Amino acid sequence: MVTAVAAYAFMAFAVSVWNVPWGALRQQIVPRELFGRVLGINRTLTWGLFPLATLAGGVVSRIDLRLPFLIAGAVLAVASVLAWRLLTLGTRRAGADVVPRSTVAS
Repeated sequence: MVTAVAAYAFMAFAVSVWNVPWGALRQQIVPRELFGRVLGINRTLTWGLFPLATLAGGVVSRIDLRLPFLIAGAVLAVASVLAWRLLTLGTRRAGADVVPRSTVAS
């Protein structure tokens, strides 16, 4: 139970940390006149895919109860790599500098 609560708290923190830079970047790279449409499409796809992912997880869990977690972990790992690339490229295109922490003077 404690592990589940800690994992849920960590995931909620990670989602919050992701939403701030993603929202700021989206505001910078999407033209003002298209922003509402882009946000609507983003939310429609996100909320529309939740039920499909839930059904897929249920189907896959009939094979092995651990399998949905392994697949979700692999998908999140790939998504993290793609998101990092998106954030750095988008930030550069928006005119900001992306500086690795190791090169920042302390």
